[in-house]
Amino acid sequence: MTVIDVHAHILPRSLVSAYEQGREWFGTMVERTAEGRTQLTTGPRRNQMSTPEYWFDYPERIPLMDK
Repeated sequence: MTVIDVHAHILPRSLVSAYEQGREWFGTMVERTAEGRTQLTTGPRRNQMSTPEYWFDYPERIPLMDK
């Protein structure tokens, strides 16, 4: 049986733009850790994404999903 995984997290370009400009994105501050992980802070809530691949554009990310 062939299994196709279509689940992937990709950051919207508007979020990347907000990060590059040092501004909030819809009330959320976007930062990157020394390890390249994405950290999103909204009020007291902080969430850290596990891998730097979230920053890749679709053409870069899709081949990673094929592995």
